[in-house]
Amino acid sequence: MNLLRSEEESFDFFTSVFLAEQNPETVEKILIDLYTKKENADQITGAAKAMLEHATIINPKHETFDVCGTGGSGAKKAFNVSTAVAFVLAAAQVYTAKHGNKAVSSQSGSADVLQHLHIPTLQSQESVEESLQKNHLAFLFAPVFHPKMQNIMPIRKKIPHRTIFNLLGPLTNPCTPQRQIVGVSDKDLLLPMIQSLRSLKKQKAMVLWGEDGLDEATIRAHTHYMKLDEMGNITEGSFFPEQFGIRSVDKNFIFSEGSPNANAKIIIDTFTHASSGPHMDMILLNAGIGLFISGKTGSIEEGLALAEKLIMSKAVINTLSSMQA
Repeated sequence: MNLLRSEEESFDFFTSVFLAEQNPETVEKILIDLYTKKENADQITGAAKAMLEHATIINPKHETFDVCGTGGSGAKKAFNVSTAVAFVLAAAQVYTAKHGNKAVSSQSGSADVLQHLHIPTLQSQESVEESLQKNHLAFLFAPVFHPKMQNIMPIRKKIPHRTIFNLLGPLTNPCTPQRQIVGVSDKDLLLPMIQSLRSLKKQKAMVLWGEDGLDEATIRAHTHYMKLDEMGNITEGSFFPEQFGIRSVDKNFIFSEGSPNANAKIIIDTFTHASSGPHMDMILLNAGIGLFISGKTGSIEEGLALAEKLIMSKAVINTLSSMQA
């Protein structure tokens, strides 16, 4: 079976899915087939463009940034690192539009941990704009801005593994951020995801995969990446945390039990007490990368230093506290 052989075929198929013109059994079969054969850049890009066409798009006054993982890490998942990183970026005055959802492939999605942090997810263009202006940060609850996804959720829940929709989450932010970090849980997704980000006209982006299976930079192992620069060039590489002055931990180290309540406590405690340790190091490493890709700093090392300064000065916990309902 020649499955969605071009970006156009993928766009047409997923458009028909969003319009509820496809038989659910057919959709389920194709989602499983895409996962089994591994989605390519054309399939991902076509699906993302179809999803954006059926989304509620926001056009903020400022260029925005997003940091988001695809999920799919399973038991290896850390503690909503990208949500924590969003607060650091906002404290650095990077306009951060964090696109997220409730848990699909883990215990704690960004919306779940935000609920335990007493921070509302935003549900209108006006509230998103207001929060970006006031806090340099807005949390967008994906189902509100992608209403057509409600027809797909029953199909998605029947499938016992991630689907292409996990990959589409970071690519379909309603604010269409110009720069972003995307984490993936499979090394084979690095190239198709960075190619999709280029096709979607991102100015600068990086896709990360931790060798321990995390969909973000990790301190338990090598992190592999592919980077898109302002000229449209793609480069690849890898690093150990020690290269940035961060001590690695044992590969069996457990970051969290995974519940939203536990993850919220980790975030609050880390920002409040600013104490050293693996949780702080995970945030610093990923925030440093985010500050570099966002253009706030000229290198990851400078980003790490700025992130640490902002946490130690209480600027980050103050940002978080100002957003609590």
